[in-house]
Amino acid sequence: MTTEYAADLATESCTAGRRTVAVIAPQHGCGYANALARRGRGTVAVVLSPTAGPPAHWSAALDGRYTDVIEYTGDPHPVAARLRAAGTEAVMPASPAGVELAEKIAWKLGLPGSGAPRTALLRTDHGAQAEALSQAGIAAPRTLCTTSLAEALAWTRSHRASAYRLASPCIGVPAGPAEYVTRPSITAVWPQAQQTALRLGGDNALVIQERVPGRQYVICSATRSGPGGPQHTVTDIWAHAYAPTGLLDRIDLLHRYDLLARRLSLHTHRVLDALGVASGPAVCHVAFDPDRGPVLLSAGVVTHRSLGDEATWALTGHDPIDMTLDTTPRDRRRGTQHRRVTRIRLTAPLTSTLGSNLLPADAELPTTVCIDAHPDSFIPGTEAQLPDGRTFEIVLAHEEPEAIERDCRRIHALAADLHRIRHR
Repeated sequence: MTTEYAADLATESCTAGRRTVAVIAPQHGCGYANALARRGRGTVAVVLSPTAGPPAHWSAALDGRYTDVIEYTGDPHPVAARLRAAGTEAVMPASPAGVELAEKIAWKLGLPGSGAPRTALLRTDHGAQAEALSQAGIAAPRTLCTTSLAEALAWTRSHRASAYRLASPCIGVPAGPAEYVTRPSITAVWPQAQQTALRLGGDNALVIQERVPGRQYVICSATRSGPGGPQHTVTDIWAHAYAPTGLLDRIDLLHRYDLLARRLSLHTHRVLDALGVASGPAVCHVAFDPDRGPVLLSAGVVTHRSLGDEATWALTGHDPIDMTLDTTPRDRRRGTQHRRVTRIRLTAPLTSTLGSNLLPADAELPTTVCIDAHPDSFIPGTEAQLPDGRTFEIVLAHEEPEAIERDCRRIHALAADLHRIRHR
């Protein structure tokens, strides 16, 4: 993106005295500009030039209204100077490619960042995370980072596992054609996985990790500076459940005060310290191995906002934007301690006609809070359409667990009925 074109994208002039947030490397559909505007903030987008970002960002179109647009060409100093002049109060990455740059800019502005720039790889790279955790005596998956298929196959011969995770080293970049693969299928998916890693992460290296057995959990946290160093607070713990096909089926909010939650919380505190997390919200993806206990699969920051995300954060009171802007430690979830929240994900090759029948029916269920027909982008809920073969998400909430379970059964039964109708 050229500087002239970036300047044309600015929709307002910087207004003196208005609080401003820098949004780093925003990807289309990230939702940050609109979310911050609702909070009364001006937004400055820092976009990546073709020499400073992965190919996916070269022609990325900005969505939302930004106060100004700055192009980053490789030198953070002029970017920081303009942001300082704009009165920037916070720096937020809006794509995986923006996390390390956001740390550098925040550091130069003297603002809270997720950590010191010199240790950024610990918070952005799968391989660096696994090595750091192993050195700290914390369980981590056996991991190799390489550009060579031959080296990857040789590694799997000496590191046997039921399956392997193949992904970009860049945390937050989608895994590509298949998240978990068996050893014989690595050769088939390797070229496409490399292409995905290069386009989205800017590097054709791939990380290959052993698949860790056990149920998976996502632990959300907030970190603030304290007199003795960073203070971590676990805000939410979510349990993942998978369908027999291996696809994610549902995500359930757990009670934070049972023994499992306490063990996951203690593990998360150790992980955040080992990775040098100094400030802001973070998300840890953990598998609970029956033999080793909690094993970190990845840890990073939230860089995307879907409609389902926003509905969930409104229920829990833990929106990453608010946790970044608010420096006062508090627990906003006191009013939701006894509320059950579940996120159902359905992926089905339905026609648009069947999809148009499914969405209104699910919307009428008593526990339905939100239906997101495109979880990977921020869209108005009233205009949701179910494209053929797309994943969509339903957010459910209720004080009674049985009410949630009843509607979950209804959702899956309706989807199964529509499958049968389609294949008659």
